Amino acid sequence: MSWLQSNVNGELYTSVLEEEYKETLKYYGLQSSDMIFQQDNASIHCASAPSKWFQKNKVKLLSWPAYSPDLNPIENAWAMLKKREQMTRPPPSVIEADQAFFDRVSKLWYDLATPEN
Repeated sequence: MSWLQSNVNGELYTSVLEEEYKETLKYYGLQSSDMIFQQDNASIHCASAPSKWFQKNKVKLLSWPAYSPDLNPIENAWAMLKKREQMTRPPPSVIEADQAFFDRVSKLWYDLATPEN
């Protein structure tokens, strides 16, 4: 999970892909050729920079209907994270709140992969 403190555009999305995608493959001992990458059709995902990055890195993309959050399993994960996050209290300062929020959501994100959750 990455904490992006600015608006995301195609270039920033591409830099996140460059770092996180490759690190994720390495962590799990996978090759890009073993994977099919799924993303929605948000404009940043379809921008020139990420499209070129996917081609350059030979990443296979899953064809995705224009608007289909019901088919996207990540939407259920985000809904679960949002619900769990809303049950916690924010710390007193904005800076602490930002960091605490990121820490809580990161933990919840990784907890989703644990079968007993």
